[in-house]
Parts: sequence; C-alpha cells; structure tokens
Amino acid sequence: EIVQYLRVHRDQEEQVFKTLAYFDGINFATRAKAEALFSTALMDETCPPSTVFAAYNYWAGKKSIKVYPYNEHDGGGIHHQYHKINYLRNLWFKYFQKPSFNIFGKQLSFRDFIFHYLLLTCLIDCHIA
Repeated sequence: EIVQYLRVHRDQEEQVFKTLAYFDGINFATRAKAEALFSTALMDETCPPSTVFAAYNYWAGKKSIKVYPYNEHDGGGIHHQYHKINYLRNLWFKYFQKPSFNIFGKQLSFRDFIFHYLLLTCLIDCHIA
C-alpha cells in the first residue's frame, strides 16, 4: 500500500514516513526482553524489508532473523513454518526442559502447543488474506 501510494504521490515520501513513525514497532523494540525470531522477504511490498530490519536492529532482546530474498509477502512459506516450529521447539525445551507442562490445570505437550499454534496461525492468515 505504501509503495502504491508513493508511486502516485512521490512528493509525500517524507510525510508518509513521518506519519508511519507514530505506528512503528521500533518505538517498542528498545524495551523488548523476549527472544524473537524475525523474518523478511526482500520482494515484500506490504511489509517492506527496511521496516523489518529497523525493528530487528532496535530489538533489545536476543534475536535472530531469516531473510527470504526471492519471496514476497508470503515470506518463506512452508519452509518458514518449519523454521518457526523448530525455533519454538528449541525455546520450549530451553525454558521448560520437559516434554509437557501444566497450564491452567491442564497438561500441555509440545505437540498440543504446536497444534494450537498452527491452528491460530491458519486462522490469522485466513482472516488477513
């Protein structure tokens, strides 16, 4: 959307980025403490890579990034889904150090956690698309 707008309103670039600064995640990234996995697709016109790199560079917590040079807004597609699951698995065993834990009185296994994660991801992706 930004790219399409600026194609027509080239003289508005400074004002567009000044306005976007109010909503930019960079403002919160410097206070982050959680580990984070970032990803960006270099052909993405919806979430320009420069904005992802900016948030990544300001992120105060431990971080890693996956860059997909030939993808658009789909990011890394199924390849990145696998990467996210592996990332979550590593965090799970790093912090919980066991195959399951008790949450809200229910035993939750890593398999159940991933199922709910994928279900939620699918619902969000379907809603956005």
